[in-house]
Amino acid sequence: MRDNANYEGFNPGDNIVKWFWEILESFSKEEVGHFLFFLTGSSRVPYGGFADDKSISLERNYDDYDDMLPIAHTCSYALEIPEYSSKKKMREKIV
Repeated sequence: MRDNANYEGFNPGDNIVKWFWEILESFSKEEVGHFLFFLTGSSRVPYGGFADDKSISLERNYDDYDDMLPIAHTCSYALEIPEYSSKKKMREKIV
């Protein structure tokens, strides 16, 4: 998933992006299924994986509020993420 991710408003080296992948890697199999369902509408990885036209996109939500939740666009596998103040706060909102 990470290898084929696109970023809009973020760079791969930004803390928000690093935190996102660290949080996702710490998820149990069940949590990954819940996250995939939120992002794609299915609890399974799409047929053929996340590649080419099925890559996920992490997009910056410019409303930078710690109380905001991420917004998923299931048709395009896009996730809008505010720039949270900490990894802990981000995990609270993603889980």
